[in-house]
Amino acid sequence: MAFVLEEEKKSIEWMPILYGVAGAAFIIGAVYYLFFSASPLITTLTTTSDLEKRAEELKQVTVVSSQDVIISDPTFKSLRQQVSPLTTSNLGRPDPFSPF
Repeated sequence: MAFVLEEEKKSIEWMPILYGVAGAAFIIGAVYYLFFSASPLITTLTTTSDLEKRAEELKQVTVVSSQDVIISDPTFKSLRQQVSPLTTSNLGRPDPFSPF
């Protein structure tokens, strides 16, 4: 009587295949949304009329270039010092590389 030996059939591991398909779907979806889909949020935030209005507002801003104007300002004069000035002490030798 002869014995028939068959090799055990290996089952397919589905989890790595599932992870690969999910990763590929994620990458394809990310590329689509980043580069090819329409972006209505950006177009609503940056309409040309809003940009022109903001540019006009920025044009009206002036820069104070004189120190005297800042020092003579009453708001600046009303400021008071919150912290006492730091004191420095001699923490070491004047030349740390000189020989003893």
